[in-house]
Amino acid sequence: MYRLGVVCSKINCEKSVLPDEFVSDVITHMNSDHADSLRDYAVAFGGQNNPEHVELIKIDQTQMQLLCRSAGEVVEISVPLLSAVKRPEQLRGMLVAMAKRAREEISRGQ
Repeated sequence: MYRLGVVCSKINCEKSVLPDEFVSDVITHMNSDHADSLRDYAVAFGGQNNPEHVELIKIDQTQMQLLCRSAGEVVEISVPLLSAVKRPEQLRGMLVAMAKRAREEISRGQ
């Protein structure tokens, strides 16, 4: 659940370690330059079969929200990060590691 820059769960409620402007830049960059990685995340970690289009719509220190379009249907899925990031500069490495792992998972499944 999101509220005014605060990430809440049933267990705890804490301020996001990722500033809003940083998150906005990451979302824009991923959607513009890494559509292949977003698709791989959806397939490997989100259980989607051959999505036609995947868009990153939210990301925080523990998960990302992807909007997947396939066969005329649109679904929003939540993909947990491999581990929580504690600082903004850790996010890039996390996304690269997840892209690599997603490609490996997809290759194994073929």
